[in-house]
Amino acid sequence: MKENHHRPPKLKLGEIQGVILRGYKHHPYSKYIFLQVEDAARARGWLSRLIGDVTTSEKWHDPTKRPRHGLNIAFTYAGLQRLGYEDEKGTFSREFKEGMPEENRARVLGDTGESDPEKWELGGRQGPLSKDDLHILLMLYASHYAALEEQAKVQRQRIAAAGGLKELYEQGCYINPENNQEPFGFRDGLSQPAVEGYGKRKAAADTEGVAAPPGEEPIPAGEFILGYANAYGQLPITPTVPVARDPHNILPFVPPDPDQPDQPVGDDVKDFGQNGSYMVYRKLQQDVVGFWEFMNRHGGSFEGAQKLAAKFMGRWPSGAPLVLCPEKDDPAVAADPSRVNAFMFHKEDEHGFKCPVGSHIRRSNPRDSLEPNPEESVIVSNRHRIIRRGRPYGVPEDAKACKHRAPCGIIFIALNASIKRQFEFVQQTWVDDQKFDGLYDNKDGVTGDNDQMTVMVIQAQPVRRRIRNVPRFVQVKGGGYFFLPSITALKYLAAGA
Repeated sequence: MKENHHRPPKLKLGEIQGVILRGYKHHPYSKYIFLQVEDAARARGWLSRLIGDVTTSEKWHDPTKRPRHGLNIAFTYAGLQRLGYEDEKGTFSREFKEGMPEENRARVLGDTGESDPEKWELGGRQGPLSKDDLHILLMLYASHYAALEEQAKVQRQRIAAAGGLKELYEQGCYINPENNQEPFGFRDGLSQPAVEGYGKRKAAADTEGVAAPPGEEPIPAGEFILGYANAYGQLPITPTVPVARDPHNILPFVPPDPDQPDQPVGDDVKDFGQNGSYMVYRKLQQDVVGFWEFMNRHGGSFEGAQKLAAKFMGRWPSGAPLVLCPEKDDPAVAADPSRVNAFMFHKEDEHGFKCPVGSHIRRSNPRDSLEPNPEESVIVSNRHRIIRRGRPYGVPEDAKACKHRAPCGIIFIALNASIKRQFEFVQQTWVDDQKFDGLYDNKDGVTGDNDQMTVMVIQAQPVRRRIRNVPRFVQVKGGGYFFLPSITALKYLAAGA
């Protein structure tokens, strides 16, 4: 790719909620509380008092004085409507308004069989915890479990005192900051996109998504945050409100963008979306026992199972990429921020002999491996990146819960400016596509909607290997599409239209 010489955007970090640009690794304990709005006026009063506690993306000049708590808040479309927001010009995205469990969308995302939204714990099409009942997601983070419980206690007391809100569901998570492993035993949180205008341009791994590996450019901020130019050089379509519905003059006007003639601008609309982001929430239950039984059965030995699982994933358990370490795990590579993501697929492994073409990491971010050529592939791949904030649930520090078949998995959180072009595209076109990058009947062997008919192809010379009858190792148990407003937009919601 050509060197990017234009001036990075000046991000309004004090307006952007912290979870968008921060990984919160220093806050390994988290709790997600789902709320329903029963009385809009009381709920707005609660929100107005909460805003001062919301963690933003502003940087701490002294890392040793980081706060013990973190708090962010997101809303479903139904929740915004309950609080008085009216999308009169239809500027919120269609997928956000329709919701994740919409029937056609469920097929697109591979939410079928046991993952059908009709069977979800929360956010499904019907039931007491359906998508229309979920209005607010309160996200709490803390450095210690006791601190998290105390924070949750304080917030619940404030909710009770305010009235107008009903708690529907709670989800606890814990991320081990030492190894950051997901339940299958692989290091997670690698290969996060570097956001242009945020952080230093140096290699980093397992951080807050602020640095680009060698050879990569930072991704334009507008791919993740509304109000900034995206990878097409355009301002993302932003949700607006009529100027008459902002009597307190809280929201900014929509900046004109000549490349977006359909975007409402002018003196009659205000910008509700600026410095906000769309958020995808999915509860993914992992069959850890089934996964390793399958790997042992087809791997033939402990070492064989480890290597086969790495082929499915594209990395070794330490996080070392197969492209750089094809024969055995190398924790030293994984621990080196300048090396763990410093690779390309086409350039270093064109035929997938090191890292299979259908592996999880190759599908999630194809880098330079797509047609018609490596340079175009990097551009295309960068237009579909997402920021991931996933955390394991049901997994204590010793990870014994999964080994004894207790439910466990990942709370998958993705942040993007376009749910359709980013999250949904990756899920449909790369993860669940049997014909991805020249394959035939090969879906993602780790997270794909496999049905015992899927084959995992292990490219090799002189003969490739085909692992047949791959089952589904990850089931969807709930989810929803949310919006993370800016601090200013939160004040607008709290004030009432």
